[in-house]
Amino acid sequence: MFRTTSSEGLPGLGTYLGEIAGGFCPFLGPSVEEGVILFSRHELIPGSLEHLEAQVFYLGLIHTELFRKHRRKQQTVKGWTLSCENVIFHDPTLVGKGRVLLDWPHWLLKALYTKTGVMFGKFWEGEESTSRDGRPIPPPPCDFLSIRSSVKPLDGRFFSLAPQLTDEYINSVDAGNDVLGEVEIRGEAFSTLMSEEWSEPTDSQCRALCDAMMASGVFQKLKAEKFRRA
Repeated sequence: MFRTTSSEGLPGLGTYLGEIAGGFCPFLGPSVEEGVILFSRHELIPGSLEHLEAQVFYLGLIHTELFRKHRRKQQTVKGWTLSCENVIFHDPTLVGKGRVLLDWPHWLLKALYTKTGVMFGKFWEGEESTSRDGRPIPPPPCDFLSIRSSVKPLDGRFFSLAPQLTDEYINSVDAGNDVLGEVEIRGEAFSTLMSEEWSEPTDSQCRALCDAMMASGVFQKLKAEKFRRA
């Protein structure tokens, strides 16, 4: 399963998405109907928690840039708004620990890309949560990040715990800027990712680029600095 519009490759995902679209997210159904929602599944290479977190971060980084390119290709505001990329992660050694796995990668991606009008949702297998009106939300069947366009002003509530990003959210715009270069994340692998030519990779090419990024130590550096985290 790699950047496909079908969710059939993972048991339970289709049912879960149907329940979310039916009662909780008004954008999910139209996104599926427009064919602008994408799904990818990545098997993580076993290792320490930080090694797994780094893989999630770099794969999330790759899919975020692919999402931005996919979004820019849309011919309508509707297509831009409804575009969504879902990145599913699997590692049998971390079953039931998805919240911990996704925490730092989710924050770093959010801190980097809020100014471009990109939102990140983190969902983990078995997550228990309720809607704003108190209804229980169906638990996700897997650990995944959902990458989508911000919907102003509806998404403002997601910044109550990250006020340092609120102004960027309010004034966000995607002008195709090099987000990584702006914070001095450099190297051949990152330059490849940012190039317009690298927009329709294969699964193996995506994994190879992630492996090249793993050698950079960027994730460990940003995490150690608590990058923009209060």
